[in-house]
Amino acid sequence: MGLWDKVKESLSEASKGAPPARFTAAGKPIVCDHCGHDAFHEGSALLNSVNMTLMGIDWADDEATTLMCDECGRIQWYGIKPTRSV
Repeated sequence: MGLWDKVKESLSEASKGAPPARFTAAGKPIVCDHCGHDAFHEGSALLNSVNMTLMGIDWADDEATTLMCDECGRIQWYGIKPTRSV
């Protein structure tokens, strides 16, 4: 399974689970760059590297947080996990 397949699977699972939520990063509210919506489904994706893949230990790669806009579906990636707003 390739990286894109894993991302789609993760986002698909996220959209089935918890309802969309608002998030902040670096103290600022996250807003969709495309449509301006502010509610997202949270997911995660592995940041695969060639060396880890060749050794068969992809699971040890770093992970990024993905936020999929609830309105238009645009996906944003974060290396530092955003904070879920209350």
